Amino acid sequence: MLKFFGLLFLVGVAFAIGYQAGREGPDVLLKHAKDLSTEVMTRTAALERTTSVRTGLLNAKEHLVQAKSDILDKNYGKAVSGLQDSVKALTQAKASAQDDIKPRLDALTKRVSDLASEAQALKPGMMTKLNEAVREVDALLNR
Repeated sequence: MLKFFGLLFLVGVAFAIGYQAGREGPDVLLKHAKDLSTEVMTRTAALERTTSVRTGLLNAKEHLVQAKSDILDKNYGKAVSGLQDSVKALTQAKASAQDDIKPRLDALTKRVSDLASEAQALKPGMMTKLNEAVREVDALLNR
C-alpha cells in the first residue's frame, strides 16, 4: 500500500512539473529551480556557520567550567591548559562568526588569554574574572 502511494505521489509530481513546463515553458521552470537551489545553498551555509560558532562557544564554555573546577581543586597546570584550550575554541568560533559578534569574541579571547597567564602566575581574584568570562559566553550563546 505504501509503495502504491509513493508511486502515486511520484506520478503526481511528474504531472505537476510537466503541466507547469507546458504552461510557462522549460526556461522559466529551470530558472525557478536554479533560484530555489541558490536559496537552499545560502540558507544551508548560514546554518552551518551558526552551528560552527555555537559549537565553538559551547566547547569554550566547557573548558572554562573545567578550568574553574581545576582552580578550586588547586590543579593550576590543568586550569592553564583548559584556559588555553578555551582560547583555541573561541578563535575557531571567531573564524566563522558574523561581523557583529567578532569584536565581542576578540575581547573575550583576550580576557581568557589574560586569565591563563594569571593562572600560571597564581594571581588572586581569578575566580571572579573566570565567572565573568563564563557569563559572557552564556550571553553570546543566548543571543
